[in-house]
Amino acid sequence: MPEQYQEQPSLFSYLKQLIPWSIGALVTLFIFHSLPNNSQFIEDWFSNGFFVFYRLLWDHSISLLPVAIIYILVMIIVASYWRFITGIKGWKNRLWMTALFILKISFIAIILFYWLWGFNYKRTDVNSLLQMDKERPSQEFIYDEYCRITDSLLQIREQFDPSLIREYRVENNTIRRDLERIFKFVELNVSGKVRVRKIRPRGVLLRFSTAGIYLPFVGEGHIDAGLHPITHPFTMMHEMSHGYGWTGEDDCNFFALLGCVNSADPFIRYSGYFGYWRYLRSQVFRLDRERFNLFYREIPEPLFSDYREVISYQDKYPNFLPRLRDLIYDNYLKSHGIADGLISYSQMIVLSYRWQQSKGTLVLNESPES
Repeated sequence: MPEQYQEQPSLFSYLKQLIPWSIGALVTLFIFHSLPNNSQFIEDWFSNGFFVFYRLLWDHSISLLPVAIIYILVMIIVASYWRFITGIKGWKNRLWMTALFILKISFIAIILFYWLWGFNYKRTDVNSLLQMDKERPSQEFIYDEYCRITDSLLQIREQFDPSLIREYRVENNTIRRDLERIFKFVELNVSGKVRVRKIRPRGVLLRFSTAGIYLPFVGEGHIDAGLHPITHPFTMMHEMSHGYGWTGEDDCNFFALLGCVNSADPFIRYSGYFGYWRYLRSQVFRLDRERFNLFYREIPEPLFSDYREVISYQDKYPNFLPRLRDLIYDNYLKSHGIADGLISYSQMIVLSYRWQQSKGTLVLNESPES
């Protein structure tokens, strides 16, 4: 048919196409919010059932591609939109159809988010699975732990060449091996081979106060390529933990800490302790400003030099609307059963304390450093 006689898709016909996607999204949200937290059903049938099947299938097929899947996904969405919008005449119609296109993508994203990962928010919590007490650390523990980790960092720093820090690179296989070892030690499922990609352009995540992110739609974790190399192993292990089905930020920080400090690679151990030290430092600041100032003045120069360099890397990419980002993400976490919201990141200190109360140390018995 000649082009001048082709009919444009009407607003009504496109609205009809949205109905099944909207119903799917609403049903998904209804199921999620109807489920109780710490659900054994989700633990058995989703986290250790369907999710494991998806993880194995994805990691041995699509995720083997040599490029980050997120780039491919963005190109597919952009190409689909361009193909769709070019058949629309008139700027008002294009605006309406663009809004409906975004709505359709949002419905699909909701469905994929929960069925490919999000239902893990309802699984049994880590503290219960690891059978740890629910006692909280005292202020003295936090102060002592800060000092102990400071000493550990100095000792580990002597085991590699600090002048090569900026050139240091870690591979997915190394990070995965160290993390899988922790999951096997605590007898948690570790099916699949989660990958973590570095995202460019540099700063694309850091400008939103985010070092890394796991995206269920592509089944991969991502870290900002603008991060300082010291932070790479800890951040990669955190995002990889998300990929293995753990949703809590404190849980993933905790698994990353255990994975790093039990690595045979001193640089990876340094990264783990360094990430933990920064959370301890922030906690001391909240608890006692006077003691924080005392600790701050007494930070050994090598460690302080690394800290300043890590911060200087982040400062290259100023935050974009940080308060809005924090508000949105804090409410997102709370709406998904994480009552502490953004504060949950630092709750790794609580899990570390409980683990040490149970095991006596962060270092495993069969660790290369034991």
